[in-house]
Amino acid sequence: MKKFILKILTCLLAVLMVFTFTACEKKSSFTITFKLYDSESDKDNEITISYYVNNTLAPNASKKVKEIVNSGYYNDAVFYLLEDHNGIEYSQLMLGEFGRDADGNLYHKEPIAISDADFAKNGTTGSNLTNKAGYIGLWRTWDTTRGSYKQSGFSSSYSTMYFPMSDLSSDYDGYFCVFGKCFSGVDIDVLNNLKTLLNNTDYIEEYAIWYEADDDGRIVSPSGGKPIMKITLLSEYNELVSNKMIKVYSSSNDPDNEGKSYKDTQYDKHNITTFKQDKCSIVSSQVK
Repeated sequence: MKKFILKILTCLLAVLMVFTFTACEKKSSFTITFKLYDSESDKDNEITISYYVNNTLAPNASKKVKEIVNSGYYNDAVFYLLEDHNGIEYSQLMLGEFGRDADGNLYHKEPIAISDADFAKNGTTGSNLTNKAGYIGLWRTWDTTRGSYKQSGFSSSYSTMYFPMSDLSSDYDGYFCVFGKCFSGVDIDVLNNLKTLLNNTDYIEEYAIWYEADDDGRIVSPSGGKPIMKITLLSEYNELVSNKMIKVYSSSNDPDNEGKSYKDTQYDKHNITTFKQDKCSIVSSQVK
């Protein structure tokens, strides 16, 4: 663990930010300060990551991001890895969809829509930004009335951010708003170290994200409203399933999906991995 901390601190001391934006473009500085526990010294190290948002290229997105960040929305958020979901393996860190309350419990943060994110199809079309390591983007909403992530990505992003750890599939282009070039090559090492630590069992907790099904296999919607997300430690979830104490919704078992070429999979169970509260926590975030 210590070598990770030393590498992060050394990177931060040595970093010289190199950006491709031209001098005429207006930029904002976005900083995230977090505490990361060092098991060898038994103390927390405070680390600040900084990057720039291009206000000229994406004025609507950057303005809304500034408002959301400075409102304190991300101050209780957690870094997490989105693991295999619907057969897709994600190569990125995420920030914004989940947070911890005052008692340390993980909860789902209410998303804030960013409906006009500047680029054609609310993605990267028409910009010089791309889905590669060193950039930052906004995750997209899921609009079930339109049938898929890709279609809903045409119209609305929201307040969950994603940090590519490698060059992402071209399927992302045109569907995700990439609003800034965020890190130099050295800074990317900092994020890579965080990602590595999210595979260290001493530092992480794994959660199952799921929704309840009724006896017929349909999703439970209280009073006909929006289904309620369940967040359960993966070990506890596996025990509940093994003992048949819960009914978990699956789109493949929903009788209303029989014969349909498209199945709405947004409510299917998936896993996320995040840091334990005493291992990593955000201190503050700010856009200037």
